Amino acid sequence: RRLRNYILEHLSDDLSLTELAALVGRGPRQFSTLFREAFGTTPHRYLIAARLAEGARLLLLGGIDIAEIALRVGFCSQSHFAEAFRRAYGVTPRRYAADRRTTSTSS
Repeated sequence: RRLRNYILEHLSDDLSLTELAALVGRGPRQFSTLFREAFGTTPHRYLIAARLAEGARLLLLGGIDIAEIALRVGFCSQSHFAEAFRRAYGVTPRRYAADRRTTSTSS
């Protein structure tokens, strides 16, 4: 739980495997193995998924530029965020936000 909270609180930081491993008092190799057993995915994939989920949440709030969201959640550029978002959600961030706003206003 402490690790999950740390990751969520530091999404915009450049989190390294070594840093995360040190947080729980393990070496990087052992940490990766234990992380995968606990979370069912690699630390890197977990971090990307958490960043994208927070990005999706921010898109739904509206009023925040996609480039700003990308930086807030730890992506180096809007295009990197948009590509990762499209791979994960099947649509671009702009389309995701527009579709969700349309759905919520028509309900």
